[in-house]
Amino acid sequence: MVIISYGYMKTVRRDIKTAELKKSTLEEYLNRLVCVHGKHPSWKSAGLRTLNRIWNRDLLLYACQNCDYNLHVELCHITDISSWPKSATLGEINSPTNILVLCRNCHWEFDQELLDISAIKPRDTMTHSRAAMIKKRPSEIDSCPNCDGQKSIGAKVCLNCYKPKQVINWPSMARLTELVNSHSMSHVSRLLGVSTTAIRSHIKYRLASLAGIEPA
Repeated sequence: MVIISYGYMKTVRRDIKTAELKKSTLEEYLNRLVCVHGKHPSWKSAGLRTLNRIWNRDLLLYACQNCDYNLHVELCHITDISSWPKSATLGEINSPTNILVLCRNCHWEFDQELLDISAIKPRDTMTHSRAAMIKKRPSEIDSCPNCDGQKSIGAKVCLNCYKPKQVINWPSMARLTELVNSHSMSHVSRLLGVSTTAIRSHIKYRLASLAGIEPA
């Protein structure tokens, strides 16, 4: 069973299960969310739109039901959230039967009542054209220079030949300070085999530790 995570809704219980949430009425949902009291109606419905995108994410594989645009689509409520009675359940509001898959332009036209629902193609006559559009990419495999095994393009070696970076043996603080004061930072980075950023961070951490404060 899927657990819903709300992210920005810090005051919402994070252990509400999907099945339970779908059975909750709109009234129960709004009363449960202390953070929505006094907010604008559009803000209150933001959480419901988030649930819509989570529960109906498979619908995003379709192209726009009006113009067949398939690079970016949105989920549009046929009956707007504000039009539902407080006794309606969240499952009814975000039911796939109440959802249209539209591109951004068609979504705006539908919300402004410039697009009639009778002109919109039903989904059962469409294919998952966005999924068909995402064709299998050309092979992104290359040969490993060490063992002739397979490695991803952009990787230096394959996973079998990859060795994590060894732990850096940092010199004492006195020695490191001496090196930094007598040589350029780039020269010290080559001597130690680390970046100049790593050296600065290490010095900052060591100084903070010596001073007995928590490094920022």
